[in-house]
Amino acid sequence: MCTDQQHQEHLDALARIEKTFRNLLETRPPVDVPMVAISATTAYILDYHNRKYVYVSSANSLTLTLEDLGTVSVSANALPILLPYPPGLRIFAQGQSSNVMIYIRCTDDLIW
Repeated sequence: MCTDQQHQEHLDALARIEKTFRNLLETRPPVDVPMVAISATTAYILDYHNRKYVYVSSANSLTLTLEDLGTVSVSANALPILLPYPPGLRIFAQGQSSNVMIYIRCTDDLIW
């Protein structure tokens, strides 16, 4: 049998666990980064803005170069592409001598 103090400690621990679960389930509004200009020489530095996922889309068809990792194709005006890469990764627009605009959305929710 528990003492009153032990019982209270158990209740406090359960309250902390409940608070942690509520924080995990709580979704925050997405962060939409204003249009970002990138090119073959101008990088976008991947930043999650304290969210779980980062998506990219563009009005132009692009091939993005992910520093040393490889490339990702972005179709014009299509569904956003998930970028599940480490923060701080430099992203370039392959073969683009002038700046092109990309749209970045950081969110806690999977889009599809």
